[in-house]
Amino acid sequence: MTGIFFDTGASTFTLVLLRERLWQKLTGKKGNEKDNHYLEVPAWGEKKVTLVGAKAEGILKLADLEIENPAIYYDSHIPASRIMSLLVRMGIRIFGVNGIIGNAPFYDEYTVILDLLQSRFGFLKSSQA
Repeated sequence: MTGIFFDTGASTFTLVLLRERLWQKLTGKKGNEKDNHYLEVPAWGEKKVTLVGAKAEGILKLADLEIENPAIYYDSHIPASRIMSLLVRMGIRIFGVNGIIGNAPFYDEYTVILDLLQSRFGFLKSSQA
């Protein structure tokens, strides 16, 4: 999957998707099931938005790191402000943004490396793990 961006502020999450159909495909859910997780979180300058979460059907693979059936969330919220809404929609279309990956896959075991000059993202097994 392409269009996944690393968000250092999304420490609680493994993956948050912006496209409902992609979330449905990966989880096998419709989004209204009682066993889904519902989280209220601050986002886009709003007080709270609700994310819908469920376990993915399969493995999330990041290089050699494999996470079996990770919890993934869907954010259907588009900011109320017209300017922010326009910027988010443009970003989704222009840059092909499908979602964000947070820090959760890397807790305590990996060091994340951001090479901003070369536009590269990577991680290494931590020597303290």
